[in-house]
Amino acid sequence: MMNRAPASRVVGAVCLSLVLAGAAGVAARQQASAPQASTAQPSPALQRSQPSFRSGVTLVPVDVRVIDRNGKPVTDLRQDEFIVTEDGVRQTISHFAMQRFEALTVEPGAKPALRTRATPTISEQSGRVFLILLGRGRLQYPSNGLNGVIHLVKDRLLPQDQVAVMAWNRATDFTNDHAKIIAVLERFKRQHELIEELLVSRVSGLAAVYGSREIPKEVQKTIDAVFHGAGTATSRRILPSDVPGGDAFQKNTDKANENAQTAALMADPERPMNVAESFDSAMAENQPLGFDEFVTQQAQVSQDMQNLSAGIEYMRLLQGEKHLVFVSEQGLYLPDAADNAGVLARANQARVVIDTIQTGGVQGPPTTAPTAASGLGGGRSVAGVPSAAFNTMNTFGIGALRGMSGATGGVSSAYQDAARAVDRIDATTRFSYLIGYRPTNNVVDARYRRIAVRVTRPGLTVLYRHGYYSNEAPPPLDRRASLTHQRIASAGYYAKPLTDIPVTVSVNAVMLGAARSDVTLDARIDLSRVAFAAEGDQHVASIDVAIFAADKDERLVGQSWNKVDLKMGHATFQEAIRKGLPFTVKLSVVAQPRWVKVIVYNYDADLVGSTVLKLK
Repeated sequence: MMNRAPASRVVGAVCLSLVLAGAAGVAARQQASAPQASTAQPSPALQRSQPSFRSGVTLVPVDVRVIDRNGKPVTDLRQDEFIVTEDGVRQTISHFAMQRFEALTVEPGAKPALRTRATPTISEQSGRVFLILLGRGRLQYPSNGLNGVIHLVKDRLLPQDQVAVMAWNRATDFTNDHAKIIAVLERFKRQHELIEELLVSRVSGLAAVYGSREIPKEVQKTIDAVFHGAGTATSRRILPSDVPGGDAFQKNTDKANENAQTAALMADPERPMNVAESFDSAMAENQPLGFDEFVTQQAQVSQDMQNLSAGIEYMRLLQGEKHLVFVSEQGLYLPDAADNAGVLARANQARVVIDTIQTGGVQGPPTTAPTAASGLGGGRSVAGVPSAAFNTMNTFGIGALRGMSGATGGVSSAYQDAARAVDRIDATTRFSYLIGYRPTNNVVDARYRRIAVRVTRPGLTVLYRHGYYSNEAPPPLDRRASLTHQRIASAGYYAKPLTDIPVTVSVNAVMLGAARSDVTLDARIDLSRVAFAAEGDQHVASIDVAIFAADKDERLVGQSWNKVDLKMGHATFQEAIRKGLPFTVKLSVVAQPRWVKVIVYNYDADLVGSTVLKLK
């Protein structure tokens, strides 16, 4: 087993604290002139923001699209032509509405609507929401994948449609300023093959199995340049998201990698034969890729699965139905067919439709041998001739994409020009039926329930989400508390420092006593990316600062949650932007600490920073 990085030692303690604290938020409200803090307990108001299990009847929304044999939306169906079942039991439709999306005049910079307790369970939408998730690999040729998504944003989106882009570990904000998203996509088109080559060269073979999955700093700078260029939407770092059923997924991936390594050994012509190896020989003959190529591909699949889960979470708090457009070179070759079940259930719970586009055509795996023109130093990879085994693997990968789209109500395209694929996505999302029913099983039992929708008119295809969890409830009314906890929790799980809001920390003093122990920390927070508002002649903002201490055995020994309100005149503001904000906190601990983790979050900019300090 690989040793964890030193920065990760406090992560387990932080995560335990976050689990125990629930939606613990901030404690003392302090002025920026002399910020001091003390250990705080979750307030009753924040404790009330936890999801509650309810008894009673809930109206379940189902967004339904119906298309004919030519892929065109069917817009004249009546309510009595729909049959809805839940876990095989027919349901009575209580709400039926048609939604037709047409161009509207909107305010520039408008943000997507957020769900709260005040949001009706079912309400018609005025626009669509798209998250374009660009997967690992080469996405432009031969299906012109990036030209296709640029065409979607430039030519197909309506003025009110919200769109964001996510790739690697970065994502833009949602915006209706489509030109800013096009700028990101254009830079991605120019740079992504170079970035992919750099990533593969550093994270391949055994390194992909046993090494760090962290993106190297020099590659990260190139990725940041794609998202931070002039004229683009605000972007942020996306932390790795847990894949539902992740333990089983990792075990299946490890087993697949082991099989690939065994197959590579069995295929070695110089390896002496010993015992009967008919099964292993058959596996070697059918292994479509060598060990290095296979595990490299599986590392990419793992990141794509994490990003799918993160993308769903990114849209969970938005109102209504959302579309995640996943662009993939060769699909997802999952070690087990059940590995994506948890992701699909999470998408259905959040009303996120997954539309998928495969861009890699039918070419075989790239060869790593140098071409004749490249000399002994190697050169760019060239397409190989696909083997029967590779085509089988490719079929499974594309099958996973189709399964994702089918289970969530989306459409899937493979082996065709991406412009046609996005035209199909646009056409099928311009019109839908919004159906609601009150389940006959009105017990809230937290079980996943399966939905089926069909129409009595023959020859039509029905697209809809295939299930939901019966404890579904809108997010708490205090969205700030919920999102703050979510962002700090994600940063707690993440072992590496986060630099969207740079923060440094040092120890001022450690006072160890029999009855009480304290650690005084001095921190400095970079305010250059914190969102300030004008309030008269004052610059106003607020940041949340969470501090966790762990002992040498990684057990939590102290924590502090703080909200710092900033209100500065212009001169003080300019100095704070230039020098950073000094922040001192006295942290009570129950044992001698060895590690301290500081997490800073700015709600208005939705940016987070963190650092870990090892104490002597």
